[in-house]
Amino acid sequence: MTETMLPDALRAAGEVDLHGLAGVREDDMVEYVHSGLERLPGYLELYARYLKQRWDVYELDFTQDRYDWHERMGDAERAAMLIASGRFMHGERAVEVTLAPLLLGGTEEQKIYLTSQIEDEARHVIFFERFRREAIGFASASVDEALDGAYEEYHYGGEAIFNHALLAQLGHCLARDPQDMHNRVRYATVYFFWTEGVRALSTFQLLLNYCRESNVLPGFYTGLIATTRDESRHVQFGLRLLHDAIHADPTLVADVHEALRTLVSINAAISLETFNPEALGWTTERARQTVIRNLYRKLDCIGVRLPDDIETSLGYVQAGLGE
Repeated sequence: MTETMLPDALRAAGEVDLHGLAGVREDDMVEYVHSGLERLPGYLELYARYLKQRWDVYELDFTQDRYDWHERMGDAERAAMLIASGRFMHGERAVEVTLAPLLLGGTEEQKIYLTSQIEDEARHVIFFERFRREAIGFASASVDEALDGAYEEYHYGGEAIFNHALLAQLGHCLARDPQDMHNRVRYATVYFFWTEGVRALSTFQLLLNYCRESNVLPGFYTGLIATTRDESRHVQFGLRLLHDAIHADPTLVADVHEALRTLVSINAAISLETFNPEALGWTTERARQTVIRNLYRKLDCIGVRLPDDIETSLGYVQAGLGE
């Protein structure tokens, strides 16, 4: 399905400018992320979409957000949003600095696209940094200082640290041999498929739903739904990479399975009690089922079935934060 064939709400999600995104519902944007997966876009098609959809992070206005944060939100809501914003700021930064080794290999079309994603990740870091400084009130004098100040939120539960360490390790392997398809597939599974396409997307749905239902944090909502639209390109790039690799060499499915086996084990073994989705209006089970649903939608796209041991482990997947 091409962009012009999408239903009106999904076409708007892909076409409106930054200010228009404030009126896009999170459910429509999530469907936009999954639109066209039956015909995954090419790498240059995704690059062309980036040129049309890029946005200026400095156009966001957090004036109302600051009022909402200090005057309208409760302690539990602020605590959940504080952890989420800190974790995602670190998550975006982690990819900003670990994506380059993937760019060293692959086709020229893949490399051209990946340059756009690195710019996206940098923009997202600034988005979360601005929200924390201008709305919450952190007095960070630099991005480095903002990241240091959010370290406590970053290590809550530990899952992000383990996932980013795994990503960094795969990045080191790719730096030594950028064309190693086993490590390219593992990297794509860890980041594009799981971290962005399953975990982060699920948490974005929760955060956006909270902002819209509670009518708070309009600047954050606009920036996060713009970020979610960016993620649609990232996720579809990763799914295209996995799809192409697996169809060229079906034995690479084993690398997808091994990466998912590790990720699901990390998630199930680490305490995620520090983040409470119920503070933002979702039950833990609703959040968990959102994770599972997003996982299977990606698996269907690349034509991969899970072995029994991973299927069983999914029963222990927790609804913690994404990136």
